Parts: sequence; structure tokens; C-alpha cells
Amino acid sequence: MDRRLEHLKSGILVGAVLVLAFTSVRREFRSGSTISASTASATKIHNWKSVALGIIGDSLPTDKVLVVEFSDLECPFCRRFHTALAAAVDSIGPEKFKMHFAHFPLPQHRFAIPAAKAAECARTQGKFNQFVASVFSSQDSLGLKEWTQIAHDAGVADTSALARCTLLQAMPTAIVDGIASGKRLGVKGTPTVIVNGWRFSIAPYDSIGAVLRRAVSGEAYQR
Repeated sequence: MDRRLEHLKSGILVGAVLVLAFTSVRREFRSGSTISASTASATKIHNWKSVALGIIGDSLPTDKVLVVEFSDLECPFCRRFHTALAAAVDSIGPEKFKMHFAHFPLPQHRFAIPAAKAAECARTQGKFNQFVASVFSSQDSLGLKEWTQIAHDAGVADTSALARCTLLQAMPTAIVDGIASGKRLGVKGTPTVIVNGWRFSIAPYDSIGAVLRRAVSGEAYQR
């Protein structure tokens, strides 16, 4: 009887493990399906031109497509989308776009705000974009790799100055503005991208090239 009971318990345990594994795989599969079909999440922002001026803090271009990328430097999906976006822009022609990287660090990411602050420190030396790329490529080492090493990899000349800058207590304006703008626009997570007033709450990883080409051609995005 005891042996039968043990067999029964073992069978129940194995069954529970299989169900859990199936559920996990199914969740990942659904997640991947959502990503590839993400262009369906586009929403037109009302009065987007005036909103955009508040985000970029500059005059709105009339001959370029405005692309605002809300991102978290610790977010692995942001790294993936940033790479896809950069490749699409380079392929179509950088001169056709006005690009703006908006900080939107998520509270669950321990290194998101420190990374954003370090990126703003790199901006003062003209290496913001390079630093962002360096952080994304070193994302698995955040907390282990010094900001000065990431800055060195990005080509920042004075890494000592950057180190001192990262120790300042005040939150850089660009980060405060990015978070405030994101909340005002209903950004719930990252990455979120806005292309000429169309907000993609789920970033179009695999179709960003098509989205940008449509915007360049002047076509309105249709769901």
C-alpha cells in the first residue's frame, strides 16, 4: 500500500511539473506572437504636434519624420528594439528622420536610473548615442561593469569627469522630462515608440522598417 501511495505521489508530481512547463512555454509563445503582431497596437495621439514640442524641446521638423523612442536602458526588449530601429533608420536614410530618445526608467529595474544618469553625463561630452549603444551591449554586466568602462567603450574622452557627474544627486532634466512626458502620453511600459504622432505601445520589432517607410512616404498608418 505504501509503495502504491509513493507511486501515486510521484505521478502527481510529474504531472504537475509537465503542466507547469507547458504553461511556461505557452506563455513565451504567446509573448512572441504578440511581439510579431505588435503593429496592431498603434494609436493616434490627439494634437500630437504640440505634445511633441513638449517632448523634444525643439522646433518640430517639417521635412522629417519625428520618431520618439521611450526606453529603459536595463530593459532587454528595449535593447532589441533600439537595434532594430537604428538598422531601419540607417537603411532608409538618417536624414529623413528627427530622432529623440526619451528616458522612461521602470521602477523594477535597479540600474535603469543610474544608467540614464550616466548617459546624460556622456551627453555633456557629445557621446550620448554611443553611450546608449555601449550600455545596451553591456546590459548583462550592469552592476558589475563600471560606468567609466562603459563610457570608455563608448569613446568618452574624460571618464573621470563622467564618474564625478554620475555621483551628483540631482536628477537630470532629460530624465524628469522623459518620465513626465511618458506618463502624460499614457506610456505604460518600454519600449514605446511614437512615429509622427502614432504611438506604438507594443513596439513593432519586426515591422519598424515598414512603419518608417510609410511615414516617410506620407501615408497615414491604418490599423
